[in-house]
Amino acid sequence: MLKLALKSVLARKVKLGLLAAIIMTSVGFITGTFMFTDTISKGFGDLFGTAYKDTAAVVRGQKIASDAGDFDSGARNLVPQSVLDKVKTAPGVAAADGYIVIFMSVLGKDGKVIDIGPPTFGRNWFESKANPYQIAEGRAPQADGEVVVSRVLAKNRNALFKVGDSIKAAVGDKPETFKVVGIASFGTADGSTLDMLFDQKTALRLAGRTSGFNELVVVAKPGSSPASVRDSIKQTVADPRYEYATGKQISDESSKTFQDIISGLSKILLGFGLIALLVGVFVIYNTFSILIAQRQRELALLRAVGASRRQILSSVLAESVVIGAIGSALGLLFGILAAKGLQALFALFGSNPPTSGLVIGSRTIILGVAAGMLATVFSAMLPALRASTIPPIAAIRGAALDESGGSRVRTVVGAVIILAGAGLLFVGLTAKSNGIVFAGLSFLAVIVGIAIVGPVLVKPLIGFIGSPLPKLRGIAGTLARQNAIRNPRRTSSSSLALTIGVAVVAFFLVVGASIKASVNHLIDNQFTADYIVRSASNGSPGGLSADLTKQVSSVPGVGESTGLRFAVMAVGGKTTPVVGANPATVEKLFAFGKVEGKIADLTGDTIAVLTKTAKEKGFTVGSTINASMETGPVPLKVVALFEKNDAINAEYLMGLPTMTSRSPSVTQDAAVVLKLSAGADQKAVGQQLSTILKDYPTLTVQDRAAFKASQGGQVNTILSLVTILLFLAIIIALVGIAITLSLSIFERIRELGVLRAIGQQRSQTRSTVRWESVLISVLGTIIGLVIGTAFGAVIIRAARDSGFNTIAIPFKQLIGVTVLGALAGVLASVFPAYKASKTDIMAALATS
Repeated sequence: MLKLALKSVLARKVKLGLLAAIIMTSVGFITGTFMFTDTISKGFGDLFGTAYKDTAAVVRGQKIASDAGDFDSGARNLVPQSVLDKVKTAPGVAAADGYIVIFMSVLGKDGKVIDIGPPTFGRNWFESKANPYQIAEGRAPQADGEVVVSRVLAKNRNALFKVGDSIKAAVGDKPETFKVVGIASFGTADGSTLDMLFDQKTALRLAGRTSGFNELVVVAKPGSSPASVRDSIKQTVADPRYEYATGKQISDESSKTFQDIISGLSKILLGFGLIALLVGVFVIYNTFSILIAQRQRELALLRAVGASRRQILSSVLAESVVIGAIGSALGLLFGILAAKGLQALFALFGSNPPTSGLVIGSRTIILGVAAGMLATVFSAMLPALRASTIPPIAAIRGAALDESGGSRVRTVVGAVIILAGAGLLFVGLTAKSNGIVFAGLSFLAVIVGIAIVGPVLVKPLIGFIGSPLPKLRGIAGTLARQNAIRNPRRTSSSSLALTIGVAVVAFFLVVGASIKASVNHLIDNQFTADYIVRSASNGSPGGLSADLTKQVSSVPGVGESTGLRFAVMAVGGKTTPVVGANPATVEKLFAFGKVEGKIADLTGDTIAVLTKTAKEKGFTVGSTINASMETGPVPLKVVALFEKNDAINAEYLMGLPTMTSRSPSVTQDAAVVLKLSAGADQKAVGQQLSTILKDYPTLTVQDRAAFKASQGGQVNTILSLVTILLFLAIIIALVGIAITLSLSIFERIRELGVLRAIGQQRSQTRSTVRWESVLISVLGTIIGLVIGTAFGAVIIRAARDSGFNTIAIPFKQLIGVTVLGALAGVLASVFPAYKASKTDIMAALATS
């Protein structure tokens, strides 16, 4: 039977080769994801290992709260020069330097802020071994106006700087021009950020201070261990306000932070890979089912000459094992291309994580092969069981009529499973953890339910969708419609693969449209200002100095205005963002809903709190919150509670003078919002604001419409990335339709011969097959749209407490998806239609 299985595979090598290709692409996406994320993970590990290779110890300020992330702005206090002086005297210390880190914006050669890619940091250059940067070209910076740029920045496609070029960069609003005197590598790598390296005096000036470091790095004397140096520094400084660690500890901590991010990215990408694999499972199942049906006489003859049911089952499963093994092996090779493709895709969207050669781990190989083999064998199991039940008498009788379209059992079972899927979705939406797992199981249950009940839906849905065809395409349209209806199980299973891909696309379209609609609703109802001046890019830290804020607020026609600043504080041992604004004007620029107390009373050490947060924590007007900010512990009196916070996106609000005194490192406004006075000419005010900002390319002025569009643009970027990742699943589904049509043509070879014999033209044959493919594609697309739209609407409804209070159905885009589905059906039918039109009439009529 094994030899028979191998011969069967060779006899159908084209059809089964297509199945192997589907397994290859599905497995390739999964293995490519593992390769991609493992490569990034190793890259970051090597990066931080290089950064702290020669660093024996690190000294930095303690976190202001236990959960403060290492990269949270303001989460750690600065280390003064006096501590650096003490560290240099500690036993075992050979050298010590202070790190200065500044968030910056850098302009490309086109004069615009580099808006995509990694963040830009300004740092100070120092000569000790603890400096991970090495001059690759040119020299180190020595004076104000000179800069060394990292290779990542020098190679950025929007920059492409070389030694001797001028470069413009800004810490806040107005950029400065620097001369590139060198290009630096990050140890043996290029790093992962767009770094600009200055001499220490310049770095301090750009940071807006005369002293103070973000952290101290120490080089040990020969023979001194990192742990002993760390301990000696701790004893010498003897100050609990600082944290003491070895370089290895900091390296591991930094690496772990990024590993967590990479783990989340891996899960997301694997999700798309599993969607592609799920689509492949249905295509494989459908193909094996049709092949078994076509081989009914052959298998019945085997039973007649003595083959047992077990041998038939083993033979079919052996075929699936061979195909699965071939597809999985090719999938490992395809995974290399997929990993390279993911690297290129993320680079296209501005992310260039560090890499050090493609990593192919044993886990990748084992899981990839296992996924491909299990998916193939699982998909073939039911058709194999069906093959084993074929009786010997089937060798002399015709094919059984497909009556699945009228099955009441299917209807009931399918409906029950779909309802169970709805229940799982509800559990996922209300669960405190693992909600995404329940949502995924819900989607799978709904798809299985649709797979079971699908044949019952074929006749009414295809009958409706294809009703115009007889009038539009004559006999070709009529035959296409009848062909799609007469074998409902085949039509349903063929369309189901496309249903999955389209459902996920529709889900993201609905979620994306709803997020944009919710943002627009928020701006319309809570943002009452007319203009906002802010960073020109969503990833840029550009802000406004006090002078520039005053200048734009003084433009004739501007009535009310306030700057907005953002800092962090600790409340109850946990960090939380806090917004600073002008208490006298902020209520005229934002709608806070019902307010208890007075926001205008935000003077001195006072604070306003979101009503929901206040209830959770037991705060009332007049309560005192024991908080910690940059300058240390501070008691804040609650003077107001406000109902709405979506527009300012924080639970706490304080006056700007208080924030300035308690978070001195926050020296600039992140944005300025402006409301016109009565009768002001909005166009004239906008032109004046634009004129002022000509000298500030890191900033932009937006009216309400432009502000809405910019927020929606971020959602569009994510949707574009998702659509690209789902493209593979949709391609697999279309290949599945093409395979189904090709196999069905073989099944209907005699029928096609009769039609050609009585006068059907080749063009009519092609048209019949083409429209049948279109009907199958549109059926799958419509069902997918319904499922995806329903899931998207439910998810948005469940997230209404997070500010997503508007469900928007993007009808134009969904109609576009339907049209694309029909066009995809035409594409999938090209080869089957050509094959059908080339049918030899006499050979077809001779087929029994």
